[in-house]
Amino acid sequence: MALNAIRSLAQRRARVGSPAVDQPPRLGEADRLEVPAQPVVQDRLKSDVLPYFPRLIVQGAVILLADCTDVRKKAGPGLRESFMKKIVTAGEILVEIMATQVGQTFLTPGPLIGPFPSGAPAIFIDQAGRLGQPAGIISSVGADDFGVLNIRRLEASGVDVSAIAVHEGAATGSAFVRYNRDGGRNFVFNIRDSACGLIELDAAARSLLASADHFHVMGSSLFSERVIAVVKAGIDAVKARGGTVSFDPNIRREILSAPGMREALNFVLERADVFLPSGDELFLFTKARSEAEAAAEILARGVRAAVVKKGAAGAVCYDASGAVHSPAFAVEEVDPTGAGDCFGAAFVSFWLRGDETERALRLANACGALAVTKKGPMAGTASLAEAEAFLESRT
Repeated sequence: MALNAIRSLAQRRARVGSPAVDQPPRLGEADRLEVPAQPVVQDRLKSDVLPYFPRLIVQGAVILLADCTDVRKKAGPGLRESFMKKIVTAGEILVEIMATQVGQTFLTPGPLIGPFPSGAPAIFIDQAGRLGQPAGIISSVGADDFGVLNIRRLEASGVDVSAIAVHEGAATGSAFVRYNRDGGRNFVFNIRDSACGLIELDAAARSLLASADHFHVMGSSLFSERVIAVVKAGIDAVKARGGTVSFDPNIRREILSAPGMREALNFVLERADVFLPSGDELFLFTKARSEAEAAAEILARGVRAAVVKKGAAGAVCYDASGAVHSPAFAVEEVDPTGAGDCFGAAFVSFWLRGDETERALRLANACGALAVTKKGPMAGTASLAEAEAFLESRT
């Protein structure tokens, strides 16, 4: 039953438009845009958009837009999505099962809750999809209920699941997490020896990469040479077309010693446009010991934006124009898992849309804050409307 459900889900293509799509990128004067062939987009060109362009010239399958006014509000969902850059990531999909009590160990039987859909790249891409960003993931799951759970969740968020392979005889990855009294967490992972370890660049993955404008890398995904090869291929494919790359080290000490991990981390950083370290992760890649000097060192390596996530202290973005700090929002924390992934997805999405750094950071902090208010790594991923409503409530 699980296998049939997965096959049915994986065969569907991501929707052209999503109700969650609230905000496309700003369009400058005379932007040239390819018009997708989907009927929904053509219909919206005729009925929703043409009246709002003072000057519009149609040239075959390409339109030339000039003096575009109020595009964000007037364009229908299908057309808005065609304006936005597609994010693709690759890496682990797993279920997370949590201890229910702080200080609980796995040395004796105790209460647990789950399974929850999880995996750092999966959380990231789920949040991007919820914000209306075209998004897809290359991964593998087992032919089991845990695989169905994850694919259904991602598809419901608008994520392209066509490159999630399903493997009979392999189990979907898992993570058991317990919470320490000092606020820390400990994990017991089954990733390398699960279906995650079978991730490869097959025909479906290549097809998804061909549609990508941006590739996102999670350091936690660099757990095997096989996955590293997929990540490198993804980066090379997107960069060859003039696309961009973002990189969140997201390093767990449980997997830092994996073969090839450190080399792979440096490979990705050398090609990254956006770098998203959490706290002291910044210093893993620099000689400098102060934040500002370390960020400058990272920028000197070709990174365009270095965004340091600081949890309750907010976040700082360093780029060629200087540093912008954005404070965090105080909320009642239920589950911290996935907050940084949601922050990263939001920042990258709005960076790709050309939003100002301050706005991108505020929305990212809003998504990070909302993420911790619910139990489960993806339970708190927010739509743009929800993030904006949250910001409005805090002004």
